[in-house]
Formats: sequence, structure tokens, C-alpha cells
Amino acid sequence: MKHTSAKLLALVDEAGLSDGTLRQLLSPFGIGPDEFRNVDRLFALDEILAIFRVIVAHVASADTVFRAGQRFRFTDFGIFGLAVMSQPDLRLALRFTMRYRPLSSPMIGLDVHDAEGDSGLVFYPLPGTAEDHDIYPRLLDFNIGMFLSLISDAIGRDDFTSAVQLSARADKLSQDLLRDKGLHVIPDARRDAIVLKPWAMNAPLRHKSTVGAALARKLCGDALASVRNASKFSAEVQAVMIANIEKPLTTAFVARRLGMGERSLRRRLSEENLSFRLLKQSVQSDIARRYLGETRMTIADVALAVGYSDVANFRRAFRALHGVTPQEYREDLRAGGGDNWPNGLK
Repeated sequence: MKHTSAKLLALVDEAGLSDGTLRQLLSPFGIGPDEFRNVDRLFALDEILAIFRVIVAHVASADTVFRAGQRFRFTDFGIFGLAVMSQPDLRLALRFTMRYRPLSSPMIGLDVHDAEGDSGLVFYPLPGTAEDHDIYPRLLDFNIGMFLSLISDAIGRDDFTSAVQLSARADKLSQDLLRDKGLHVIPDARRDAIVLKPWAMNAPLRHKSTVGAALARKLCGDALASVRNASKFSAEVQAVMIANIEKPLTTAFVARRLGMGERSLRRRLSEENLSFRLLKQSVQSDIARRYLGETRMTIADVALAVGYSDVANFRRAFRALHGVTPQEYREDLRAGGGDNWPNGLK
């Protein structure tokens, strides 16, 4: 999935960076300010995160990152944003968001938890970023600021938040920042989440439109299909991984199944701005979450089923990515009344 620089430009503008400073920060990436501001220029996620890291290190302010996220309104996301705003209430808007979220070029993982007395937005690192302890807290600041702004924009009020839960992956800068914003912060939680008040999910959207929602949904569906069809080779790799998920998924094994060499496999994936490791981690994570949510398999059996010979390694990898152990994840699903987290609302 390719990304524009829109979210990074919000950070650049909020920080008031001059073109000279921006040119200096971008020089290691071989691009200049004009190219960076070009909306037609697309970047791989790895590039976006690397540039984000450099800008954040220069800005050195969690508050600036948070306020950059708050700059966003749904209209900034084109047809996707218009489609979300056309939904009748927040619950359906979030359902739509989860289904078509790839169109918004996400830099962080998002789940929707919709249980009685416990609904909200849960954030987690995307595959490959869980071990980056420096960048994740600032991505969290940015996205909490952005979603607080987006929800307020959608329902026309800003008193919808019950609390913000922060796990050990967040840092004290995030805690202090959100408290300064008047939010009730719960530190050392098992997840990073915006917890909504009980009425919020049913809150009507200000710009709801039945006709507009139907049209925008069709356009978003076509756009998402185009995005997915553009990655035909990675889809072939994923198909091999899924069919052989219980086996050791090495590059040599997958390359043999596809009738090519390991170097060609890596090259073809790199052409789609993907790596074998991240693709494998994503496939394993998706299938493990399905097993945990939809079967009674033991944690050890789930680990084996997704290719881990050591259950301890599976627990560590799962916790690094999702912030909770596999058992805690399953317990959260059951507490929520079913498999509606993290796969979105049914």
C-alpha cells in the first residue's frame, strides 16, 4: 500500500519547519521539499515511518505531534472521509472505517471494541514496528489527536471520551500530554485505547446521508478492489503462506513453491515495497487472531498452527505486536461478547 505525505505535512506545518530545515531533514532520502509536498508522489510505509522518525526527532515535542493529528477532518481523506461522514451514526461510521481503512494510508494499527460498557478505539503497532520503541509513542500521540478530532467533527461534540488507556508501550510524555489536554488517563493498561462513553456509539453524525453513503460506499469498494488487485505477486506469496502456515515459512520454501529463486522472490516483493518478514508476520498474526477468536484451540496449538515451534516465542511475538498475550486477547474477545475485536464490527 502506497502513502502520500499528507500526514507528515501536517506535522511539518504544525512545527513551522522552513523549507531549508525540511530540505536538510529530507536529504538522506534523496528528495526535496517540493517533491515531498507533491500530492502525486507516493511513498512506501517504511519510507513514511523513516521520515516521520527524523521529523519527530527534530521537533522533539509530543504536543506538536498531537496537535498535528488534530488538524485532520474527514474531508481531508477524500471520498473515504465523505463516505464515513455520510453514515447514520458513529457505530456504523467506525464499521465503515475498519472495512475500508487501507484507503486512509494508516501508519498504526486500529481495532474497534464495541462491548456493552466498554467501547472504543484500540491502537497497536503495525507488523514490523512493534520493536521500534521510539517511534510508536509519537505515532500514538498523532493518531489519538487525529481520532479525537475526527469523532468530534463527525458528531459535533467533544465530550464523548470516558478515558484514554495507555499500555507500557506508551511513554510518560504521552501520559503527561493527554492529562494536560484534560483527558482521564489510565496508565499501565493492557492496551492503548480511546474509551468512549456509553452513548457515543449511537451518536448521530451531523452530515448523515443515505444516498451519499450508498454512492460513497460503492466508490470506496471500487478503490479498495483496485488497491488489492495491484499487489498480485504479494497475493500469490500470501496464498502460499496461508496454505502452508503450519510449516517453517522460509524464503527458500516459499520461493520453491512459486518456482523461482530466493533473490527473485525478495526483488518482486521489494517492487511492491514489501519484505518477506513483514508479510509473513502479517499473515501469521491474522490467522492467529482468527484461531483465538473463533476456535477453542489451546494457545500451544494456535502457536503450532501458525508455524511457531516454541509457544514462548509465539507469546513474545504476539505481545510485541498487539500489546497483550494471546490468552489476554482471547479473554478480551470473550468479554466483548464475540469476535468483534479486532476484526471490526459485524
